[in-house]
Amino acid sequence: MKIHFIILILLAATPLFAQFPNIELAGAKNALVRAEPAVIINHEEVGNIITSMGTGLVVYSTDGGKTWKESMVSSPLGRGGNAGMIVDVKGRIYNFRRDDEGKAGEGFRHLICHRSEDLGKTWNEGSVIGGESGKKNDKLGIAVNAVEQALYAGWTQYDQFPSSEQGCTSNVMFSMATNAGKNWGDPVRVSQLPGTCANDGTSPAGASPAVGIGGRIYMAWSNNGVIFFDRSYDKGKTWLGNDLPIAKQEGGWALDVPGFGVTHNLPVLMIDNSPGRYHGMIYLMFADQRNGVADTDIWFHRSPRHGDSWTPPVRVNTDDPGHHQFSPAMAIDQATGNIYIVYYDRRSYDDAQTDVYIASSFDGGNTFREKKVSEKPFVASALPYFDHTGLAAHNGIIVPVWTRIDDGKVSVMAAVIRDVDLLKK
Repeated sequence: MKIHFIILILLAATPLFAQFPNIELAGAKNALVRAEPAVIINHEEVGNIITSMGTGLVVYSTDGGKTWKESMVSSPLGRGGNAGMIVDVKGRIYNFRRDDEGKAGEGFRHLICHRSEDLGKTWNEGSVIGGESGKKNDKLGIAVNAVEQALYAGWTQYDQFPSSEQGCTSNVMFSMATNAGKNWGDPVRVSQLPGTCANDGTSPAGASPAVGIGGRIYMAWSNNGVIFFDRSYDKGKTWLGNDLPIAKQEGGWALDVPGFGVTHNLPVLMIDNSPGRYHGMIYLMFADQRNGVADTDIWFHRSPRHGDSWTPPVRVNTDDPGHHQFSPAMAIDQATGNIYIVYYDRRSYDDAQTDVYIASSFDGGNTFREKKVSEKPFVASALPYFDHTGLAAHNGIIVPVWTRIDDGKVSVMAAVIRDVDLLKK
């Protein structure tokens, strides 16, 4: 009895840690002052996980996340943020970013695609997406057509960035490359309704291409509190031409969260191309404040009819009302069809303390279950560019990445999770 009593005391005194060990991928040692991380799992190479910080720094693993190495993306085109990553059917890895460097007012001219053919160790100098338009480009979304071996990009193009000048407009654009990202086609305008150049909810953002059955390309974006949708049936050469409103995003994509200030809550459009029962289903995810400015929530819609009709919204977070869940990212495991969403979460606090949660659905988005990912909360401050999350999933492995700040120091964290662990109660 005495031994049992001692064990109970020890258990009671043991702190409760997160269910998933957190890995610091980058931080003060990298002189990291900002980050917009993106992550992919290389489905052609077991154990290869690659994360881009959006600053030129890449952190990659070849053993499933047990150990990590660093590489740098360098280019005469400059170095910047807005990271995005994707892998093609041959295991080539693509790292997308924008150029923030140059003389005053010259940044944001280019969106750039870099390629690695050695698991993220080295990168080419990159190719320009969208050509020399003389305009500003930002907020890139990417997709790959496995059958055509084509890369697709959607983004927001501004006359100037940012600008409150009357008559300055912004639009959603599209381009594609069929030669391993070496050359990109002339940009095509997708949106019919322009936005402002203010880089807030009045500007279109979240251009999110997705490839479905028969190579059809779908695109969603947010503008003025509405999420619009369009389709192309000829590999992106032409679009149907109607900005079809499919959902309301109350408050728009630029939502104010105390401590963070304005946060990015861009819509994400994805398609289940797995061999599972929901093959061909289109999914849409975003955050908004339809329940008030003190209650940001994550919402999920789906369409079984190529975007012609959509189900009513499902609230992904299951906490009581009155808390913030925001800056989400989504991934579909195309081997299983399972859906995963990662986001910042404040359900446990009445102040600016912030955790990271992951929601998972194993029934095509009918229901979601949640688990905390972060080991400890952090307190947001006024530093910019740290309200970003990223997520990748393949064959039962899920890797969320997120940015946090501690004592004024920015770091990028990750966790490597198995789907079976998300099924446990």
